[in-house]
Amino acid sequence: MQRRNFLKSSLIGSAAVVAGLPLNVLAAPRLKITKIRYYAAPGYNKPLFNQARGIVEIETDGGIIGIGEGGSKDMIEQCAQMIIGEDPFRVEHIWQNVYRGMFYPPGREKLHALGALEMALWDIKGKALGVPVYDLLGGATRDYVECYATGFRASKAKTEEERARDCIEAGLRAYRIGPTGATVSSLLISMKTLKRQLNSANVSTLPWGGR
Repeated sequence: MQRRNFLKSSLIGSAAVVAGLPLNVLAAPRLKITKIRYYAAPGYNKPLFNQARGIVEIETDGGIIGIGEGGSKDMIEQCAQMIIGEDPFRVEHIWQNVYRGMFYPPGREKLHALGALEMALWDIKGKALGVPVYDLLGGATRDYVECYATGFRASKAKTEEERARDCIEAGLRAYRIGPTGATVSSLLISMKTLKRQLNSANVSTLPWGGR
């Protein structure tokens, strides 16, 4: 290696370390956002907006596609007009511009759409750099994510207790029940019953939606 090239690569590497950036950031392709697609979740008809399950794809001119979830079709389209042609690596710049760049203050609907778009942007960045997204956000904080089932629809049982038992036998450790069709008092009684019956299985019964 020539002395000049050696010094140049050494200085660039040192600058990257000082700036707290992975070395492969310097070799990452410069990308532009070219297209944004929205896919409605098939068979999902819940009227609650904050539980939207639409899938968002952000395409780039380098062939890398990022995937996110959330938002409504209309709001994703409105936000998409502001980020076509942008550099997907500038996640914070894009977020602030879309959030603050219109005349009227944004509401929860726009935040929901922005969540899906930001998720897809981080996905692009991780794929382009060849690293897990969690490494770009401070590193992993856990080795696994605990999953739970709400009502465990795979069960054909008729009672809450039997559905909970089927859920645990399927390999899950947590069963979630909600207030749909029940009073709060009857829900609490049901939770206590489930905990007593499933205690030996080392499981948890989760209340609804963190309320």
